[in-house]
Amino acid sequence: MSRWSKADLKLTSAIRPSHTDESGRNSGDGNGTRPFSRGSNGAGEAHRELPAHGLSDLDQVRITVNGEERTHLIEPAVLLVDYLREIPGITSVKIGCDTSQCGTCTVLLGGLAVKSCTIFAIQADGSSVETAEGLSDDRPGCDLEAAFRESHATQCGFCAGGMIVAAEALLRLDVEPDEATVRRGLDGNLCRCSDYQAFIAAVQRVAVARGHHRGVRP
Repeated sequence: MSRWSKADLKLTSAIRPSHTDESGRNSGDGNGTRPFSRGSNGAGEAHRELPAHGLSDLDQVRITVNGEERTHLIEPAVLLVDYLREIPGITSVKIGCDTSQCGTCTVLLGGLAVKSCTIFAIQADGSSVETAEGLSDDRPGCDLEAAFRESHATQCGFCAGGMIVAAEALLRLDVEPDEATVRRGLDGNLCRCSDYQAFIAAVQRVAVARGHHRGVRP
């Protein structure tokens, strides 16, 4: 299934208290919603008014993204990968292959690793989504980002977000994975410019370090 084009994808964003203008006032209309047009960073350069009859074709979704609850009106066919990139502006989630093979769009949905190009955003309604951004800045999983960087596992970085999420999902299920287990855990994530062995070694090093923090001997 091909993704919807920017011209076809119509979205409106429900205003939360965190979404205010420079004066600190809510920037939505009287109904608490504002039109949204897709832009390079999810903010949109110019808002596009939706026709009144178009609102009946939209569904409301409530998704917690990296700990922040968000409510939006979206078309039923919007993919989760497009929603994450265009509404919250999550840049670690990439669109790499359109065939669910590369893993660059991997996210944690309800704690499980999924490829967000295979899921409609409406299917994530009421769920929690974690991306690489939510696993950084001293949050759980930030040690994986550092380990990948220190081991030179990532080169161009295009696959990094998906790799970090897949590795975190693995370590939540198996705190002491052997090499074969790590290979299976990262099997759905492709890298076109690096050595997979560096990724495997980095994940195992993080597992050992986490074991030390728990008081477990390697």
